[in-house]
Amino acid sequence: MDCRFLSTFVLATLLVGFDAWADTLDLSDPEDALLASRKVQCSLEDGVPTILSWSGRVYSHVSGVADTHLFDTEAFSVRQCKTYRDTTRGLGYRIVAREVILFLDPTTGNILRSWNNPWTGESLEVMHVANDPMAPPFPFYAMSADGEAHEFEGTVMGDLVSVTNEKVLFYESPLGGDFQPFVGGHYHAYEVFQFFVPTDELLDRTISDVSTLSMSNARFGPWMPWMKMGGRPGHLIFQGAGRKLGSFEELPALLKTEVRTNYSAFENPPSLDDTRPMANSLVRFKTEMEARQADQSNPTLNPR
Repeated sequence: MDCRFLSTFVLATLLVGFDAWADTLDLSDPEDALLASRKVQCSLEDGVPTILSWSGRVYSHVSGVADTHLFDTEAFSVRQCKTYRDTTRGLGYRIVAREVILFLDPTTGNILRSWNNPWTGESLEVMHVANDPMAPPFPFYAMSADGEAHEFEGTVMGDLVSVTNEKVLFYESPLGGDFQPFVGGHYHAYEVFQFFVPTDELLDRTISDVSTLSMSNARFGPWMPWMKMGGRPGHLIFQGAGRKLGSFEELPALLKTEVRTNYSAFENPPSLDDTRPMANSLVRFKTEMEARQADQSNPTLNPR
């Protein structure tokens, strides 16, 4: 074989191999790890919406009593991301998002407008989850403010990557008083999301979005405030599973119709420059109840 031909062949093979290596995210590199984390949450392209949809169930959990299936749920979140660059902390991104979780009758599958509390016998108006915005108003960077490198919270399992996102929540409740550190009343919950994405797509830096994503969710936390449980012992267990959708139109018909009827702003994510603080169900309940107290002509909860 001609030595010149052999040399050219070897060089071409090496270049192809180098290009393939260069196009693959290195999860041990903080910036590449950050890009992989972002691809699980949203597109690498700024301003491109990502929609996640999931269905599940909600159970009551009271010590010494069998758990009760209280509700079914239909939920979705819509989000987009924006790229940041800091001279010290390197590459960063921020998520802006909204989410809706509807509580359904577990027998009929219909959206609940009112609910009969089996513990108190009271008929109560249901306040569905509608968090806007649902993400913190600051970017995540390859290096933390303390100088710690970002680590990818996932496990490569052959053709799939599993990513775990845990939230251990413990903070003063906006529905509590000024002396919670002394008498209690903190909001205390645990939530975990599990995401599964194709390994080749996640690690390919030339691809801005993964084509498929499946997910599961579980949450253990206190009663919803609209359930009017007072100080009764017990918790709620949420569980669900879902996937990434191609568009808003792919949402289940019941959820899509409800969003367009009562939560029209949630069809799209917030602005990339949204500076509002992160919302949650407790803040929304407090705001709604204070408005009701100020307007005695409308004392009941909004039926949405």
